[in-house]
Amino acid sequence: MNEKTTTPTGRRSLHRVATLASAAVLTLVAPAAAQAAHAAQAATSAAAPAEQRVQQAAAPLPYDTAALEAAMAAAVDEEHVAVVGEVRGERGRWSGADGVRDLASSEPAAARDRFRSASTTKMLVAVLALKAQERGLWRLDTTVDEVAPGLLGEHGDVTVRELLSHTAGLPEYLTPLLVTESDGDFSTERFLEVLGEPREPGELIDHGAGAPWTPRGEFVYSNTGFVVVGELLQRVTGQRLGDLLRSWVLVPAGMWRTSLPGGPQLPEDALTEYATVGGERVDLSAFDPTLFGAAGGLVTSAEDLNRFQRALGTGKLLGAGSVRLMRQVVAAGPMEYGLGSYRLPDPCEPGSYLHGHDGASYGTWTVSYASADGQRSVTVAVTGRDLDTVTPDLSAFNTLVGEALLQTCATDVAPPGARSAAPVAPVHDLVDSTPLPPRR
Repeated sequence: MNEKTTTPTGRRSLHRVATLASAAVLTLVAPAAAQAAHAAQAATSAAAPAEQRVQQAAAPLPYDTAALEAAMAAAVDEEHVAVVGEVRGERGRWSGADGVRDLASSEPAAARDRFRSASTTKMLVAVLALKAQERGLWRLDTTVDEVAPGLLGEHGDVTVRELLSHTAGLPEYLTPLLVTESDGDFSTERFLEVLGEPREPGELIDHGAGAPWTPRGEFVYSNTGFVVVGELLQRVTGQRLGDLLRSWVLVPAGMWRTSLPGGPQLPEDALTEYATVGGERVDLSAFDPTLFGAAGGLVTSAEDLNRFQRALGTGKLLGAGSVRLMRQVVAAGPMEYGLGSYRLPDPCEPGSYLHGHDGASYGTWTVSYASADGQRSVTVAVTGRDLDTVTPDLSAFNTLVGEALLQTCATDVAPPGARSAAPVAPVHDLVDSTPLPPRR
């Protein structure tokens, strides 16, 4: 990495930072469909430098480790700071990393490093909601007013199911909050200050609910809905969301290195987040995750997210009926979304699907997908985002995800020479860019 981290000092134009607030902020955790291209030829050509730089934790044969390592190296060369990932499948387990944990020390990233995984949090919150139904604490058709009267004003008849499936019509809170909190000061400094201020769930909900609502039943991605679900869970169980998450999900799944922090402090083995704002790369260590809360505040690792996927698929977290409800497509839209989870075609088994979610914090991209039985899974995260560009070039990241997905198969599903031309499957993420990133 030859890039230099700088401290923002100059003021930015209204147009630049308003774009940051409305475009980059909405990309935070709002998915859209695109295709992940599989480019093994490009990966192979980059294998030599990758072998020198990748910190590999486990690589049992017959994984094509050279292709995976090269794809990781290419992702870092694509202006990312670090990449970590784990692949579990018919061939065993592979994990690796490339780049550096932070630019100040240049300490190499490690495969088990933790990171902010943003909207992957939604999968875990959906499990909590379904577990509450299994325990008789509510139904998916329970309304907001039945649990928290007045929380959504005149829209109290919105149901838990609608909130989990983004069909409640509840608006997004992030852009209204950032624009309001900027109070006319559209400097980079003020933007970072706003990101660093602690937030209460009620504040986030008020910013969303106060904006114009969309028709109920239509799929409109909204982080606000999951913040509401988090509040409802706390009221119906009498437990704090972090404690509930620990007892109902993290411990049963063996996710010992995952948490829902209430402040900016990260573990020592966490990747530092960076974003390019106004042409400068800035350190986001002061970011306060309460801005995301139940919609995207999780800190985890690739290994732990894959453990979640396996625990969900093998029945350790929910009964089979609840898992089916979670994965059942609720509404037509830009993606096949269920309850806190969406699906995409499984490249290993035609006619079957992978299930999971992606996440985009201000400084990290994450994807986590698994087969229905949880036995095959891929989780990849990269740090370093360009917030100046609404549609950044994430082609190398997409190629890495595609390579990893295909390597979960028991046998090669595409001849090596044809892989670069053969799209894998729709992969949903959080920025408007081709072939894999998220939109909005």
